[in-house]
Amino acid sequence: MTPDRVSGRTGLEVLLVEDETVVSMDLEAVLEEMGHTVAGVAAHAGRALEMIEARHAQLDLALIDIRLAGETARPVADALDAHGIPYVAVTGLDVDEVRSLGFHGGYVTKPCLAPQLETAIRATLARAEG
Repeated sequence: MTPDRVSGRTGLEVLLVEDETVVSMDLEAVLEEMGHTVAGVAAHAGRALEMIEARHAQLDLALIDIRLAGETARPVADALDAHGIPYVAVTGLDVDEVRSLGFHGGYVTKPCLAPQLETAIRATLARAEG
């Protein structure tokens, strides 16, 4: 992650991990409107792990759903942490539930509006840099 990207002068390369197609499409559109590039979309943890391993050097951020088709995204969060890639959990769970599952990245509830997502992204990147 480069300082220019954190400051918002250029777009972020974002991995989107979401199993609901409509939600994924909505998030992708919002990210693109914000000037970011969706580097890839994964609907399950296995695919997300493959993408992280293959592209971790290019990724600036990930948006991850906590629950993916009956499985937890915990291994995805662990892989992101291992590569120093910050993430925002985009979930229907409340913040206490998210934290109790061991997720410590940024957080926004579904459905989210663009300003909420942008605030969560900025706060997450600031924590990652700080």
